[in-house]
Amino acid sequence: MRRELLEVQTERAFAPAGDDYKSSLQEWTQQHCRCVPVYHRVGQSGPDHDRIFTVRVEVNGRALAEARGRRIKQAENEAARLALECLTAGEARP
Repeated sequence: MRRELLEVQTERAFAPAGDDYKSSLQEWTQQHCRCVPVYHRVGQSGPDHDRIFTVRVEVNGRALAEARGRRIKQAENEAARLALECLTAGEARP
C-alpha cells in the first residue's frame, strides 16, 4: 500500500504539462540527484527535406534513453519521456 501511494505521488509530481517531458526530467534529476540531463545528437539520416534525428539523454554520465524524431526537439522530448519512465519505474539509478 505504501509503495503504491509513493508511485502515485511520483507520477503526479512529474506528470508533464502539455507533454513537456524535458522539463519534467530536469525537475526529477535536480530533485533526486542534483544534476541535469545532457542531450547528445548521435545521428541523423534521410534526405535534407526529410531528416530523422537520433538523440541520447544522459544523467550523471549514464546513457538512459535514445529516441528518434523529425525534429531535434521532438527526439529530445521523446528521449526525456523514455528516461523519465525508466527512472520513475526504478529500473535505473543515475
